[in-house]
Amino acid sequence: MCSICGIVGHHEQGALEKMMDSLAHRGPDDKGSFVSDDVELGHNRLSIIDTSSNGRQPMSNENGSLWITFNGEIYNFVELRRELEKSGRKFRSQTDTEVILSLYESEGLDFLHKLEGMFALGIYDQNNDRLVLARDRVGIKPLYYSTSGGTLRFASEAKALLLKQPTELSDLSLDDFFGRDGTAFIGVEELSPGELLVVEGGQLRKRQYYELRENAVPETQADIINHLACLIESSVVQRLVSDRSIGIYFSGGLDSSLLASIAKTHYGNSLIGYCVGTSEINEFEQARKTGNNLGFEVVTIELSPSDIVYAIPKVIFHLEDCDPRNVEFGVMHYFLSLEAAKRDVRVVLSGEGADELFGGYDNRYDKERFTPKELVARMHYNHLKTQDRCSMANAVEVRVPFLDDTRLLEFALGLPPELREDKFVLREVARRDLAPEVAQRRKGYGHVRSGIPQIMNAYFGFESGGTLQKRFDVYKRVFERIFQNGEDYRSISL
Repeated sequence: MCSICGIVGHHEQGALEKMMDSLAHRGPDDKGSFVSDDVELGHNRLSIIDTSSNGRQPMSNENGSLWITFNGEIYNFVELRRELEKSGRKFRSQTDTEVILSLYESEGLDFLHKLEGMFALGIYDQNNDRLVLARDRVGIKPLYYSTSGGTLRFASEAKALLLKQPTELSDLSLDDFFGRDGTAFIGVEELSPGELLVVEGGQLRKRQYYELRENAVPETQADIINHLACLIESSVVQRLVSDRSIGIYFSGGLDSSLLASIAKTHYGNSLIGYCVGTSEINEFEQARKTGNNLGFEVVTIELSPSDIVYAIPKVIFHLEDCDPRNVEFGVMHYFLSLEAAKRDVRVVLSGEGADELFGGYDNRYDKERFTPKELVARMHYNHLKTQDRCSMANAVEVRVPFLDDTRLLEFALGLPPELREDKFVLREVARRDLAPEVAQRRKGYGHVRSGIPQIMNAYFGFESGGTLQKRFDVYKRVFERIFQNGEDYRSISL
């Protein structure tokens, strides 16, 4: 939900408003700002929990000494609120945002250790003249910042920090976006997953409040499967809390089918699945059949070549990226979220992370080079960024049950290698509720199975095989026209 931004230091007339306008697509329901002598905070709201005016941000505590701008969802906020109420704290809204603020007031900088969910946030503590910025444990929600001339600016997307053209770009190569340290924009930094940044007394300090770790698992295979099944179910159920309709990105494969079977059981309203593809390459039949067997509607979205070609500059703009793997994955998520938004579905579940955690990639991919922990640590560069940007382009929030539940994440990272091979343990969990053919399905490789790379190769006249670099060169030129030259993406044709 939402976008956040802010400025600490020199105030430039209208700068905060311009930052908020550049991020308006992330929060179309409301916007607000807080301005003091030293700090400005901005917020664009996508209303998900407590959609009343009580949830408006930036939000303050009762005496106005603390202000927060927050993007994300805290799934254990009800339990945290009960604990805080027992200690005498009062609440004016039903939001997780107010719980975060009260928790900071109670715990100080240790408040982050109690938050479960996905988030990027900024808290201004007037009593201590302190700004706190923080990002969730695996980087599901984005947060960027820049420092120049004694002024710090932060925002949910880098474009809000690039409002003065021309922008200076880093040297870009094909693999930079899949694992680069930093951003494509000189002077703009990304706050790392699990990182805390504090501005206090004119000093900027950063530290990790969380490091990915592996928890011990039970000794027997049966106990491991039982415990994993409980953790997955608990995570999905927590992510069904919403005052807006919920859908699911659904291919009919193992990961999305397992999530859908749990969600269908516990969600009180009608669940809708969304599947995208082309006329020649798609997963429509298996998605419809599996959805029908589970008892919910699956909407299939067939993209024409012109749909895909037309969307590329728009996706590059929202994604701030030109790696074909991210851009073409982004096209898929752009149209998935667009269809959901048309039906006023503002929250969707995604099976992202299951491959990295449970051994879903074969030897042609990163399995031979990276451990599961390393794969998860890299996701904020690619898949997580792509899902967030291209769904939030249509004001749709993506929830990822496999990744943003700490107990499930750390348990999965601690699995012995033999149970992770070819998703063995996840398939054993799925066999309890899904048909055998669904539990045994092999990975369809996402956007490749949607047919998007094949269509772009045909459009550019590239022969199949070895075309990734060629498409990167084309997309890089579009990227430079948008972010270096300041061209409107809507005027760019491939």
